[in-house]
This record gives sequence, structure tokens and C-alpha cells, in this order.
Amino acid sequence: MTAEPDHLLVYGTLRAGQPAHREHRLGDALRPAGTTFVQGQLVDLGEYPGVILGGPRRVLVERYAILDRSVLAALDRYEDYDPGDPRPFDPETGRGSMFLRRIVRALDLPAYIYEYNGPLVHATRVDDEDWLAFLRKRTP
Repeated sequence: MTAEPDHLLVYGTLRAGQPAHREHRLGDALRPAGTTFVQGQLVDLGEYPGVILGGPRRVLVERYAILDRSVLAALDRYEDYDPGDPRPFDPETGRGSMFLRRIVRALDLPAYIYEYNGPLVHATRVDDEDWLAFLRKRTP
């Protein structure tokens, strides 16, 4: 049996200094472990980003060591991830998962990351690697 990752990667609203980071008291449950990149594409979903893993592009992520594993259940709810229903989110029925908690390798360690799993109809590709840099450019 494979051990569960001891690290979490965040790229958007859960990054340090963002309201959701404070709201979920991530400073109590996670220890900062630097930044790195994952292969993927950021998408702008309006109030928050998503990441689509893979491809030639990369996304800046903050890496955290998980100190309190109960934070994962709270983040699963925040990300609309239902471990029992990984189907793409259906806005008409409200069923499925908007994000999926995936395992990727970052700095040669396995880590969790939330990958967008919803419809791409209203998503806009972000050319920046860094969501916060993109927000600074977007906000006049």
C-alpha cells in the first residue's frame, strides 16, 4: 500500500496571504516548505483559478508539509471535492466534484494538489505561471 503524501501544493486562493488561507487556518495545519512548479495550465474561473495538470506549461505552487491531516477533509469541502463521486461536476444536478485531489511529484516528493474537474465553458486560459501575478495585472 502506498503511503499518503505528506505535502500539499496550492496555487490560488489557498496561497499564503490570501483570504482562504486565513479562513481555513492553514498556518496551523501546514508548514511552508518553499515554492516550485508543476506541469499544467492555469485557468481563470472568475473568483478563483483552476489548474489542468500536464502539458508543456507550468504553474507556480507553494508547497506545504501537512502537520494536521484533518485539514484535508476541510479543503475537500472547500474545493467541492467528493472522494465518493469523482465525476466531472455537473452544474445542473450539483453532482460530481468541481476539483479532484490528485497526487503529483514536486521536488521529488509526492504531494496533493487540487485539479479543476468542472466545465471549461466559462474558463479562460491564464498565460502567467503565477496566479497572484495574474491577479495584480488584472486588477487596475
